[in-house]
Amino acid sequence: MKLTPQQRWRWFCAVACAGWYGSSHMPLLALLRSVRAVWHAAFCDHGEEVGEKLYQARMAHCRDCAVYQKDRETCGFTKSTTGMTLGCGCYMPALSRLKSGHCWLREKLPFSDMGWPDELL
Repeated sequence: MKLTPQQRWRWFCAVACAGWYGSSHMPLLALLRSVRAVWHAAFCDHGEEVGEKLYQARMAHCRDCAVYQKDRETCGFTKSTTGMTLGCGCYMPALSRLKSGHCWLREKLPFSDMGWPDELL
């Protein structure tokens, strides 16, 4: 499924905002990630979207996750004291809508009960 120009613009805005408000102590890295993410959002085919019920279930798990950043609605953060990064940095309202969407925590800890359960993948 190809994205319409309006959908591409929505993706562009969402990813640009999420990337721009990224790592405040590493602004150049945040800017480079943002440019890469915006390019991908604007020019790549993202595939099909999931239904509203699955989207809401995925987002509910995200909102309960310790890695989720509620203020930016992204997966992950960087600890300023150690420089350690957790999460993929994706803007979750956009990623959760995709059939090809993923859960970073589930990928890193596949045998735990953390992240999206199997039925949401």
